[in-house]
Amino acid sequence: MRENTLRNAPLDGLSITLTWSIPENPPSQGPEDFFSNYQLRFKDSQPDGSIICIVKNDGWSTGDYPYSYQLQNEREGISFDLDVDRFRIDMTKPDNYSNWDSFAPVIESGIDILLQALNKTVGATCFDSVSIRYDDWFPTEITGKDSSHFIRDVLGFPIALPDRIDEGFPSKGDESVQAYVNRHLAGCGLDATIKVADMTRIAGYPADPSRAGVALMMQISNRSSIDTDLRSVMDSLSEEHDIAHRMFFTLIKPIRDTFGVGEDQ
Repeated sequence: MRENTLRNAPLDGLSITLTWSIPENPPSQGPEDFFSNYQLRFKDSQPDGSIICIVKNDGWSTGDYPYSYQLQNEREGISFDLDVDRFRIDMTKPDNYSNWDSFAPVIESGIDILLQALNKTVGATCFDSVSIRYDDWFPTEITGKDSSHFIRDVLGFPIALPDRIDEGFPSKGDESVQAYVNRHLAGCGLDATIKVADMTRIAGYPADPSRAGVALMMQISNRSSIDTDLRSVMDSLSEEHDIAHRMFFTLIKPIRDTFGVGEDQ
């Protein structure tokens, strides 16, 4: 059983990413077949037709094909980014997210269509990685004026300069704190990446007051070969979510009541 949920979670974004390798002899004539196949299937799955299709080149695409497709459902605030070897689902309006169980069907539907397109046009038999990422935001109303104190003493990241540096080069009181940890989790074979950053000052300058505070990124990744099978992918994502969920609740334990504890998922 998962821990309690939060009625006012500090969620700033949620994304799911799947990557795969392109076989030497894919059954289709090129990425255009793959893109168009997914696009048609995706549009057919949307009853209200509220879909925007954007062909973009933003540096995210890889390999010999520098373009990717974005299919965005404006009503739900969810975008589906498709590349020749990568698929990403982004929730751009976190207010629509209540809990994992309610959002999982949206993810499952998008991945199911991806699998149909992969099997028909690409022929990939496994995913190289499946990952889930949560971006959380703690505004200054929660962190207080000293974001570094919040990171160190509330979230528990022991970030500090060595004493000999601190003594030789004293602070003027305007430093910002960032931490980045990548850990392989024993027992489950997953990787956990956690990044926390004081965004009150960026590159030494005051941040946008409306976005001042502390950013927390948590990503759980399965980098073992996962069959291009819907149940296998969703089982992996569910396990990754559960780990991220437990880690997050552990980090915010001192201030959990601030967000309003709800019922078990």
